[in-house]
Parts: sequence; structure tokens; C-alpha cells
Amino acid sequence: MQPVVPKKIAVARKLGAVLVIDYSVQSVMEAVIEVTNGLGVDRIVEVDFGGNLALDAQILRSKGAIGT
Repeated sequence: MQPVVPKKIAVARKLGAVLVIDYSVQSVMEAVIEVTNGLGVDRIVEVDFGGNLALDAQILRSKGAIGT
């Protein structure tokens, strides 16, 4: 049985994701900051708002939006 994260990555890529961050092996915050040159992301689609709020606050660009 394949681990869940690689399955999610495969689905995201199949659906057209340009960048996929494997949160099981790398820091999401570090990856986002690197990819965005320190600016953060414009939008976050969040499925675990309470669980990820601290991270979201660190990676969301000024005037960005979170959809929950």
C-alpha cells in the first residue's frame, strides 16, 4: 500500500499543480518562502483551519485570503 502523501501528490500533479510540497519530508513554511522569494502566497484553500492557522499566518502574503 502506497503512503497517503505520495497519492495526494500524484493527484495534485495530475490535476495540473505546478508546485507540490511534500509536507511529510519538507517544511511547508520554508518551501513557500523560498518559492515566493519571501513574499508568501496570495490564496490558501484550508481544510484544517484551526490546525494550520499558525502556519497560514506565516506564509500568507499581505492582503492575501484564506478560504475555509
